[in-house]
Amino acid sequence: MRIHTTYNRNAVKSAMLLALFLFAGTFYAQQTPMGKVRGFKIGEYYSQNTTESNGAGTPQLRSLLTGAEAVTGQDGFVRVTEPHLLIFDRDGTTNYVIDVSSCIYAPDNKAAYSSERITARTGDNSFRISGSGFLWRQTNDSLVISNDVHSIIQKQSYGF
Repeated sequence: MRIHTTYNRNAVKSAMLLALFLFAGTFYAQQTPMGKVRGFKIGEYYSQNTTESNGAGTPQLRSLLTGAEAVTGQDGFVRVTEPHLLIFDRDGTTNYVIDVSSCIYAPDNKAAYSSERITARTGDNSFRISGSGFLWRQTNDSLVISNDVHSIIQKQSYGF
């Protein structure tokens, strides 16, 4: 005995596509949460083997990126307004400070970039640099300023 079933192929294809989009959207949303955050803050720490340098036995903060507001897009990139970046030495002193009106933070690459005007300075204000457009890589603390770069070096007074 042979059973023959009839069905509408277009209806089946449509149902399969709908299910695929629904499930794909659910998985994608779990991987890249979207939303708006006030008081954005993300830090990077030195590896555990440098904890003895701060004397407290806790990991030492290497960099801290803060912002007034951050919005995560569907692409996973975070748009940060009024970002303020602090880079620290292993002993906890501020190495340099970076300010810009807005930037994009890429969490997967641990990098921030913008075409906006940027100002950066050392923690002791002995060196300042500004320009338009930058790329900062959090993993190795490299900063590239691409256009209209100006720098000022302050002479240190040593009291001789």
